[in-house]
Amino acid sequence: MQLKMWWDNTGKEPVVKLPEGFYIRSYEGEKDVFKWVEITSVDLQNTIITVEDFERDMLNREGVQKEHIYFICFDGEEVGTVTAIMYPEKKQGYVHMVAVKKEFRGRGLGSALTNLALKVFFDNGMENAYLKTDDFRVPAIRSYLKAGFKPMLYHEDMEARWRSIMEVCNLNSLDCVDEKGIYLKTIKRDEE
Repeated sequence: MQLKMWWDNTGKEPVVKLPEGFYIRSYEGEKDVFKWVEITSVDLQNTIITVEDFERDMLNREGVQKEHIYFICFDGEEVGTVTAIMYPEKKQGYVHMVAVKKEFRGRGLGSALTNLALKVFFDNGMENAYLKTDDFRVPAIRSYLKAGFKPMLYHEDMEARWRSIMEVCNLNSLDCVDEKGIYLKTIKRDEE
């Protein structure tokens, strides 16, 4: 079961900062399928991503617009990806499949991709957004927290899992919400 996180649109426009030489572009068609598969496959443990996964999880998924499948590129090479999925009827966004090739990590590209999705939501009037992630993706979780995401406590094991992440990230406290983004509690590192 994945962790879930919640973001509220506070009215402050997200800023996308890229290191020099990097640029962003949208999905341009079939040639990008293999690039997406290559990028996302390196980021998931023991999971093989296929072209069929792309078609099912991206092209045939409710709310996905091809122009909101993004790539960060460097020197003509696609090195990261994110998809900003919108559900206008709920005024809600979903940050999907943030991934960066291993050799390009540590440069703030994951944060840039997350903020890019949040900017799309901001520009399109979404009131909130959510994402799913895994406990082992600690650098990603740090960037999500920095972007304003809050942990969702939606299952009985979530608080213990977030406490473990707090230890690894050296965090003293985390404000947590339910699956509707309503504040539930602040968990503190030194309290059980």
